[in-house]
Amino acid sequence: MSMMMRRGALGQVQRQEHGGPDMVADPRFPEVAGVGALTVPLTELRSRLEALEGQRFNGYLHFGQSARVGGGQGIVLLHDGYPIHARVGSTDRAAALIQVLTPTGASEALLATHGLNRETTLALAATFHAPQSIQPLGSDSGEVALLLRDLTGVRHSGVVQVSAHSARLDGAVWARILMYDGKILGVYGGADRHLKASLTDVGAVLKESSPQLALYAIQELPAPLPLPQAVASVPTQERAPGATPARDELLETDLVWFMSRFERAFGRLRERREPQADLLRAFGELTNELAGFVAALPSGAATPTAAQGVVAAELAQARAAGAVTTDFKLGKAGLDAAAMGKGYGTFPRCSPAAAAYFSTTSTDTLTLIGRLMERLLAAFHDPTSAGFAREGCEMLLREVRTGLNEVGR
Repeated sequence: MSMMMRRGALGQVQRQEHGGPDMVADPRFPEVAGVGALTVPLTELRSRLEALEGQRFNGYLHFGQSARVGGGQGIVLLHDGYPIHARVGSTDRAAALIQVLTPTGASEALLATHGLNRETTLALAATFHAPQSIQPLGSDSGEVALLLRDLTGVRHSGVVQVSAHSARLDGAVWARILMYDGKILGVYGGADRHLKASLTDVGAVLKESSPQLALYAIQELPAPLPLPQAVASVPTQERAPGATPARDELLETDLVWFMSRFERAFGRLRERREPQADLLRAFGELTNELAGFVAALPSGAATPTAAQGVVAAELAQARAAGAVTTDFKLGKAGLDAAAMGKGYGTFPRCSPAAAAYFSTTSTDTLTLIGRLMERLLAAFHDPTSAGFAREGCEMLLREVRTGLNEVGR
């Protein structure tokens, strides 16, 4: 049989892949060993995506059936930290991303974060489109081997999927071969979604009746999906007690002062030859200063003990939500900023362990800062003022996260 793919039943296969209820609920993506699902507040999802952007994360977020996002399962695929595809139920791309980040009644999502390498992520991006070609297969695995040889020759990037109906299991069985630039990245199937080098999963599918092959190809790098606009207004019931126009002015002054100080400190320190330890210490100190503003909301003044209480509470909530993993130490006024800087120095210079510590600790500190900013934004009386303040806060955090990617290079 010629290895040139036949297109005769494209419409039928496309409906099977994308239109049936099983396919809507089943993202068919490989799983990473040891990754479990966490219950996460929907309000945390935007900050999680922004944190993954700072880490230049490759992989996907999977929302399980109990996520209650749009009433079904969903995935967001990220390349170098940016979402390039999304699907929730039968909704795709930007509309699906809006559905994920715009809570509608539900308050929590069951979320698993699967980290993959860059090539695997790009190969999976091909499956968000209809198969390029399909063909029926026999039971001879040599036919698939010949096809893979041809695809290697043309430096194919995408997914080769073999599927069939199993009378024994009374349902569909499938296996996928991931490829990038002609290189086979791994194989996984419905029975075991962990990537492996063996074609055993493919052979098992070929033993079923009437196997079919679908070829998915990626032609170019998908453009990042734009994040939907954050909701500028704050529901009245979520505003802190004592919200008045006069206090809005004080909050605006505090936030402008903080952002200006943050921007100056980051701009100054990042230009140093090895700024990591100093940046971590500065991030810790800035977190504590912001916590002092939050602690002062009830009375207009705050003690270091009160600021530490705010940091401790936010840290506990962030850890419970899985948004922060760093084992921060607390000092008298919040985070132990000196310990954060010294922690970096415990690793060999320019080592992968030092880079990982800096990346994780800086990202988690920015997550805490973002949460504290949200506390101040929720205290505004005027939604319009809160919206302008939010834009400034989000812009600063985006710029800092982008700038961190250049530190140490």
